Amino acid sequence: MTKPLKIISIEDDEFMRIFLKDVFWIHNQNKDEFYLFGDLKKARDFLADPQNKPDLVFLDLRLPDYEGGQAGMEGSFKFLEELKTNEQTKDVKVIIFSSFSDKAIRDRALQLGASKFLVKGEHLPQEIIKVARETVEEDSKGAASLLTVLMIGGVIVEIGLAGLFLVYFLSQSGFGIRLSAEALAAAASGIEDATLKILRDKNFSSATPYILTVGSRQAEITACKESKTVSSSCDTVAPAKYEITSLGTAFVKKRQLRSILNVDALTGKVEVESVTEIPL
Repeated sequence: MTKPLKIISIEDDEFMRIFLKDVFWIHNQNKDEFYLFGDLKKARDFLADPQNKPDLVFLDLRLPDYEGGQAGMEGSFKFLEELKTNEQTKDVKVIIFSSFSDKAIRDRALQLGASKFLVKGEHLPQEIIKVARETVEEDSKGAASLLTVLMIGGVIVEIGLAGLFLVYFLSQSGFGIRLSAEALAAAASGIEDATLKILRDKNFSSATPYILTVGSRQAEITACKESKTVSSSCDTVAPAKYEITSLGTAFVKKRQLRSILNVDALTGKVEVESVTEIPL
């Protein structure tokens, strides 16, 4: 069982604050303590109490010093420097979570003491969780791999969040990249749809693809019961497993995801073994 973490997210975008909190709630069944701040002053006031010392801080790089203030990068760098030079907080791990990807900005953040630099929109929820836990645990255990076992309710929510996270960044990318992200979001919706069908009916399967329309996009989905795909759809026996394959299409762009579910024959409990993208 993973150790609960005390986490602070300093982010002026309400969507991103909620996104991060929900991601950690899903993966650790609400055992992590998660505190959200929209400006640097609130975060400083919180950290002034030694009892509030966190394990990890997610820090955006364009933050206002106070509520309603003008957002700027220098304030975030100053906050990071203060955190890492204060005896009380210098061992707190900091992950920069920003839309900036410039190497000079990344290098400056790391030089000031940030442990990791994640670019928004480039990581799925399970990847963010993995990086966060490895960052907190690396001093005592080295970079540890995280085995994530999600209950089916969490799986459904996570897929929804992943799609929402992708949609959030569509307007910030070129047309081709946006279409590719939309295709991936459609594929994720297909995984969610088939998962719901399996939840409702443990005998559900569909070796012949069915179509799910997602706005102007679509997903082509197969669901294999106690079998998996090697050469052709559902052609190999795989006891107590479901394989869901979802091909998302947005105009000329296609992305494909595959999910493997484990089903306990006695309890009916469903767990995710993996969700991976299949190269096309």
